[in-house]
Amino acid sequence: MRPSRIRKSASTLRKILETSEAIEVLNVASADDFDASKDIIKASSSLSRQLGEAGEDTKALAKEIGFEDIAGPEFWQQLLDSDEDTGRAARQKRARLKSIRGILDTLTRLLRPAEKNLPMGSDKDQFTLVIPDLNGGTRPVSNVREALAACENLYQIYRTVRGTGEDTEQDGSDSGLEITTAETGSELAFVFVGAAPIIVAVGGLLLVLWDRIQFRDERSFSEQISAVSESLDLIDEIEDKREELGERRAEKLKSQVTDSAKSILSSGAVPEEGQATHQETAKRIASNETRALPREETQE
Repeated sequence: MRPSRIRKSASTLRKILETSEAIEVLNVASADDFDASKDIIKASSSLSRQLGEAGEDTKALAKEIGFEDIAGPEFWQQLLDSDEDTGRAARQKRARLKSIRGILDTLTRLLRPAEKNLPMGSDKDQFTLVIPDLNGGTRPVSNVREALAACENLYQIYRTVRGTGEDTEQDGSDSGLEITTAETGSELAFVFVGAAPIIVAVGGLLLVLWDRIQFRDERSFSEQISAVSESLDLIDEIEDKREELGERRAEKLKSQVTDSAKSILSSGAVPEEGQATHQETAKRIASNETRALPREETQE
């Protein structure tokens, strides 16, 4: 699917989610003493109807990112069963909807028309990130969201530390980073384009990260995570700028680097150059064969 079509489909799904008021309904349903059954049925029906009326591109993207599941009756039935813990179930489902909304927002913001080749003398460069296929063509939406967010965060951190642009907000809306291609099939691949020295640094950091990880068993692998993340050159760059950045800011950036590195590993996302070497390890990690990288839902 061409990037323009993916972006349009992401925008359509974002609108479907918004008009259904599903997240708002789950906010109400998360209160254990409140009966939101009528609103739940209304939101569920709205999602199902609107997705059913959507085009084939939108349905294909919905299936890829897990939106198809949240529009199905099974997703909502638990909230209507009187013997279930409705409040707890609502909070879990709200977290999933917010996760899907996050990836739709990222695709809408970053996806741009593809360029087959960057022009000669361009001040931009690119790298390709591959997120592995699991279980016959499926992958958790959290894997995609974590990988995209991690790359965006690392790009912005490099810009901040190297002084290549004004410090931007965490959402990266002015970061200069773009996704020019998203290909689906046996794998999901994203081509990131950005300022040459920064995008090259991000791609290189991801390769180093995977080169240093060697999965043996759950315990040994878990012990490597923090050590590898904390040994990245970007951490040293932040330390060198500690006085300029300030103590609090430097520690925050270091924490963001290690969190982003862990997200890349937990999602199984590998730069294209390292795919042949690391794809099997990446699949094992992303399919949760190891519990070394536990995922926690963030409550907002």
